[in-house]
Amino acid sequence: IAIQLFRIQILDRYRLKNKITQQFVNKKPIKAMRGNFYDRNGRQLTQNVMHYSFAVNPNKVENPQQLSSLLAQLTAKTKREILKKISDKGKSFIYVARNIPKQDCEILLNFQDDGLIKEPNIRRYYPYGEIAAPLIGLVGTDNKGKTGEEYYLDHELAGQDGWMVVGADGLGKARMRGDFPREEPTNGKDIFLSIELDMQIILEQELKNAIAKHEANGAMGILLDPNSGEILAIASLPSFNPNRLDQLPDNSLVLSPVSSAFEPGSTFKIVSATAALEKAIIQPDEKIYCENGSYKLTSTVTVTDWKPFKFLSFREIIQESSNIGVIKVISRLEPMDLYMAARAYGFGERTGVNYQGESDGLLKNISEWSGVTQSEVSIGYEVSVTGLQLALAYGAIANGGYLMEPVLVRYIRDQEDRFLKVDNVDVVRKVASSQSIETLTGMLEDVVSQGTGHAANIPLLRVAGKSGTAKKLVNGQYVSRYIASFVSFFPSDDPAYVLAVIVDNPRRGGYTGGMVAAPVCQNVFSRIYNLDQDNIILEPVPESPRAPEPEQKIMMAANLLSSIIPVAKSQIETNRMPDVRGLSKIKALQALSTVGVTPRWVGSGRVVRQVPAPNESIHSRTNCMVYLSE
Repeated sequence: IAIQLFRIQILDRYRLKNKITQQFVNKKPIKAMRGNFYDRNGRQLTQNVMHYSFAVNPNKVENPQQLSSLLAQLTAKTKREILKKISDKGKSFIYVARNIPKQDCEILLNFQDDGLIKEPNIRRYYPYGEIAAPLIGLVGTDNKGKTGEEYYLDHELAGQDGWMVVGADGLGKARMRGDFPREEPTNGKDIFLSIELDMQIILEQELKNAIAKHEANGAMGILLDPNSGEILAIASLPSFNPNRLDQLPDNSLVLSPVSSAFEPGSTFKIVSATAALEKAIIQPDEKIYCENGSYKLTSTVTVTDWKPFKFLSFREIIQESSNIGVIKVISRLEPMDLYMAARAYGFGERTGVNYQGESDGLLKNISEWSGVTQSEVSIGYEVSVTGLQLALAYGAIANGGYLMEPVLVRYIRDQEDRFLKVDNVDVVRKVASSQSIETLTGMLEDVVSQGTGHAANIPLLRVAGKSGTAKKLVNGQYVSRYIASFVSFFPSDDPAYVLAVIVDNPRRGGYTGGMVAAPVCQNVFSRIYNLDQDNIILEPVPESPRAPEPEQKIMMAANLLSSIIPVAKSQIETNRMPDVRGLSKIKALQALSTVGVTPRWVGSGRVVRQVPAPNESIHSRTNCMVYLSE
């Protein structure tokens, strides 16, 4: 006996102590709460919802009749089926209900039975479903990020699990005491994105309408602030519902504007125009013979225009998107000049956006150019770009010549409620002189007001943009399938937004960028104009088979205006001048259009002076001067 005691108490004391501890003490994890996503205005884009799974140990069930009755209420099985299942004494663990929301199982949570096992778990929920799904991404059943920002920022979102020690009595029942060791979890951090939810919804709705209207394979769009590089909306369709992990098509999980590159076609002509203006090889009004629509570049390569043109000025070449005209102008340049202009706009390199899997696009090194590459690149072929690169390039034109770094993640909020800035507003480089940018802006305005982008025009507001229509390359051959695009900024005299719209393979109702993508830009800009305004209406105008009677003309004009430009409801009498001092140009125009006044603008920024003065008597022919200043 003495020897046995010596062995137990001295030789095996630590091994036996650990064995007893393992039997009666268990360390149980305490799950950390995953951080959430918010839009720029603090609207929550994700939620963490508590769910419970229920299992039974048939050998310990105390009240099988009542337990089976309660479980039957949570499942599609009958009480008899569940009773049979939980009566199988040959098993010690059987799942009977999984992933039940907390609010649906409160009675069962409060039900006490030694054979009932309750497993809490937190499930990610996306209240807006498909909206911004490729951007936000999703988490798997393990609550870890699998795609999108959920994956890319998982290290910030996940947090750190805690733990608690749970004891057990001699019968194996769990017992918790206040003096047992415990470590609290560290919850994940919240992510505040740069997107604005309303704008995101508008962009996705209009892209979805375009896909349906033109029977396209898909579409993508990017809306950003050219002055800060902040991405206000970014969409990739078709999308997916991250709440349905059983219905996830692989091709919709990618955020195409960041990860997918394509040949842009004529939207790339801003590079050619910039290079030509910077090197002063042509003046905007110099005429070029455009070969009546067909130009033999080599013995095997013939370039055509969408319609025959004879003589066009350089301004008109951009306005009418003449491939022949651009190629003949760019032939005056050295290849390196065109290459460096493309590089200046950021093509061929990543933007550095805070998102996984960004594509560089493709801009071949000058040493790899063939005899026709310069001509091809000048009109947007033999080069590939992402939608984000295109949007940022046009943003550089809109803001006066500065390529911005994209801002997608504005802040991270930590557990102490401190906001940590992530993406800073930074300039990458100046892409061209102010004079060249000003001239190019005028050309892009002509594209919208009287050229291939006229479907993006908004009456009384200035929009600048460029259409693009590129054939798709399939198995090394260009085929009659198209990428239709339009990139624009608005209002072009004081730009607040840049929008790039790309539609993949439209098959009905046109296939060009001007026919397919430009109307999307007009619709998006018109609806955005409505946002953040009180008492704004946007009414559709029914078609009428006859002209309006004279007394109807004023009302019809207002209706037509409101179909494109939202008209503010005003408490001011229609024969009195509203006070627009301190307003932005857009808001001032909104108020003035309510009373039928068409203003003349002087300067840029916010309104500092107006003639007539506020509340003065006016009529429909009143001359109105509005002075703005930064």
